[in-house]
Amino acid sequence: MKDLYKKLLAWATGGSLFIVFAVVLVASMSRYLLNYSIQWSDEVARYAMIYGAMFGSTLCYMDDTHIKFGFMEKISGSLKSSWTF
Repeated sequence: MKDLYKKLLAWATGGSLFIVFAVVLVASMSRYLLNYSIQWSDEVARYAMIYGAMFGSTLCYMDDTHIKFGFMEKISGSLKSSWTF
C-alpha cells in the first residue's frame, strides 16, 4: 500500500510540474504570438507549483530524502540520552 501511495505522489508531483510548464508555455506563446494574454494562467501555474511542492515534500519525507540538519540530530540524541534515566 505504501508503494502505491509513493507512486501516486510521484505522479502527482510530476503532473503538477508538467501543468506548470504547459500553462506557462501556452501563456507565453499566446502573449507573444497572438497578442492575447490568458487571464487565469498565473493562478493555475501558481497553484500547480504549490501542490507540486506539497506532494514532493511528502514524497521526500516518506523516502527520508528531505533536507535535514544532521548536527541537530546528533545534539538532540546526546541530550536525549542524558535526560533519560
